[in-house]
Amino acid sequence: LLATSTYPVGSEQWRAVIRRIIADAEKNAGNTADAAPPGVAQQVFQQGNTVTVRGTNGNDTFEFSPGTTRHTVVLNGERHQFDAGAIETVVFDGGLGSDSAKLNGGPAKQLVELQPMSATVQGDGYKVNVYGTENITAIGGTGGDEAVLRDSPAKDLLQAEKDYARLAAYFYANEVSNMARVRVIFGAGGRDTLKRKDPLDYVLETEGDWLTV
Repeated sequence: LLATSTYPVGSEQWRAVIRRIIADAEKNAGNTADAAPPGVAQQVFQQGNTVTVRGTNGNDTFEFSPGTTRHTVVLNGERHQFDAGAIETVVFDGGLGSDSAKLNGGPAKQLVELQPMSATVQGDGYKVNVYGTENITAIGGTGGDEAVLRDSPAKDLLQAEKDYARLAAYFYANEVSNMARVRVIFGAGGRDTLKRKDPLDYVLETEGDWLTV
């Protein structure tokens, strides 16, 4: 930090030096996400073995892709990569607005659980938690992924066809595809409906009461 002593504190030159020092520290720690400049709230950051992703007050898009050596996070089109060996948990909070999350599979098996406005992915050595997100899509990888979908107290509609399942109500929509097995649990209340078109490319299990159309 001695390099900043030649510039007035708070000047543009001083800020540039601070940004460079922080970026170098993040890179040395294995985090290629851009560090936020001083005084600006950081939306994507790593603390220990946890990566936190914060949504804005507007509509946000979040995407997670696991990798053998690097995990990739994309927030509103900006791509960040993290050392897979140093990350155990990724957390996304959509905040305000109408937000979307895309959760991609990888070569190893994943267990995915989707509830209205939230999701959990348990992978090989990592976990992803999603909160406050209206539209969530989980796409299975090549490891024979499995998914659980849970309903809401409202009137939910489950649509199942080919390799795709979608459970939604007026305030949320959760979708899965390319899964080996999908279990749907109706139990939160409301008059739920199942619309199924065979043949399915996956095993579909349902629990609870629903109206078939």
